[in-house]
Amino acid sequence: MRLFEVGKKKEGYKCVQYGLFNDAEFDAESFINGFEKDWGVKLEAEIRNDDMITHVNFNIDKIQFVCSFMKAAYPDDSPIEAAKRNPFWREAEECVNNHKAFMIVSILENKCLNQIKTCSIFTQVCCSLMRMSDGICMYNADSDLIIEKNSYRSYMNIMKAAIENNDYYLPYQNWININYVREENGKIGAFTIGLNIFNKLEIELVHVEYEVEIMQKIVNKILLCLIMDNKTLESGELIKLYEDIEIITKKGKGYYLNDRETIRIFY
Repeated sequence: MRLFEVGKKKEGYKCVQYGLFNDAEFDAESFINGFEKDWGVKLEAEIRNDDMITHVNFNIDKIQFVCSFMKAAYPDDSPIEAAKRNPFWREAEECVNNHKAFMIVSILENKCLNQIKTCSIFTQVCCSLMRMSDGICMYNADSDLIIEKNSYRSYMNIMKAAIENNDYYLPYQNWININYVREENGKIGAFTIGLNIFNKLEIELVHVEYEVEIMQKIVNKILLCLIMDNKTLESGELIKLYEDIEIITKKGKGYYLNDRETIRIFY
């Protein structure tokens, strides 16, 4: 069996996300110029126009992208439903409901085997799409996450700083959906959607008596370790996150995500 596996080509991570736009016309050259202004890289892009679709194909660091601008609204209501659940963007539902076109951002071929690098470069492309004046938001169907354009671009400085040091930073906030829950008994909870993208179990905090700000601090610290440091949480671990905060982990059936196994966080 190994004889046949030797010549098998390895492929890197592939993904698809969507940009929503106010205008049904797309200026591909404006996107290409914007990418160069954002990241200092001139894209050698192939642009092809059909009646209802504009395709922009290009390569970045062994990753082949195809961006397909569709002169029509997104084919179902899932972005609108995701917008309703976004507590940080007050006008989300109205803005998304009125969009005129959408962009499919996808990786066609990937020879980069580093998923963090791949997702970081993917984020660069989406950031430059959201630079365009008629951009509204990015929609990640895998994590049921919708992010307003300026919020999506807010991590660019730290991404650029990493690139200047020959490294890559992935803003996990643009990939992982962190859901906060106010329970009937007055306690609070939280759970993630999207960690499965990185082959990790989702995390949950259930029946928490602390303030939301403390819980957010814990979730953000955990996600940073899981994504950027590629850590894996095992059941029964005692971990000191901060000088005054320790957590205990327990693997089991999810409470909020009761259709799967999750890592429950106690602190």
